Amino acid sequence: MDKKFHDKIMRLLPSKDLFNCVKAEKFIFGEEDLLKFINDYAYDFNKKMQLFKEAESVFCDKVAKAHAKKLIAYNQSAYDAFMQADENCVYEIKIKCLPDDADEETLLTRTFDDAIEMIKSWLKCYNDIGAKDNRLSRYTIDKKTVTLPRYPRDIYHGKVGSLGRCVLGYKFNILDLSMYTHYNEIHCKSSVDCEDCKTPCVGNIMPRFPHFLKKYDLVAFYDNYLDNPTKIYYGILGFDMEKCDNDSYFIFLDSEYIKSRKVDFTDEKGYYRVFEAHCHPSYAELFKPDINDVPKEIYDDYLYAVEGLKKFDNI
Repeated sequence: MDKKFHDKIMRLLPSKDLFNCVKAEKFIFGEEDLLKFINDYAYDFNKKMQLFKEAESVFCDKVAKAHAKKLIAYNQSAYDAFMQADENCVYEIKIKCLPDDADEETLLTRTFDDAIEMIKSWLKCYNDIGAKDNRLSRYTIDKKTVTLPRYPRDIYHGKVGSLGRCVLGYKFNILDLSMYTHYNEIHCKSSVDCEDCKTPCVGNIMPRFPHFLKKYDLVAFYDNYLDNPTKIYYGILGFDMEKCDNDSYFIFLDSEYIKSRKVDFTDEKGYYRVFEAHCHPSYAELFKPDINDVPKEIYDDYLYAVEGLKKFDNI
């Protein structure tokens, strides 16, 4: 394991609490874990490719080194396919200069380069009402077919409709790019669900984390940076990391049963409905917010909810 490279990848982690724990405990992730973090948290497409190439050169494990090479080839192939103009395809553009902007009309072009010029023209056209390229801007470009399928199954198999997506940020920097028709880096065509698949792709890597959070902690994570980098979600950690350190259970504090003070409400089968509003963000994204930064209403909801949840566990 190259310690310098490991520390470099740790700086990609969205959770500062996890970063600090890794540093304090001198915790070391495996090389396959580092590939997962590069894939999920590198700021933009070029940085992701740069780090994959560096990983291939410094990794010690032959399997991880080969996996890095596959990821480089896969992402380059997806990039080339997305950029390749096709008479049967168009590029559909949606523009948001700020996360809360209303959805604008859809714009269409025949090439990716024309899509960039279209965005620039749109910004000039609406500059007088505040349209401006900035660090929160998101320009989503979808590559779509404009022909009818030869067979109905072509729709299901991804030959018709959306073929891929590219998201641009400030100064039209590519933040993320994917081609749906490329499956993944190992060209997986498994018929089983991903959670049951044994194929060693980056999507199936499940890092084990140091135990930096406890059950009932007030935790938070930011919205997907590609959509709204300023939106924060607050919730309660529903799992103890000592029992489950590779899959979080995040109970949203905006649950209607918490807001209405009915945390103990059950359905006809006796199921506590408060658990219905939940998700499973990576522990790499979760952090403990400063209480002084948490809105009072949300903190009051937390105090109420955690008291009720502890009663379920007879605490």
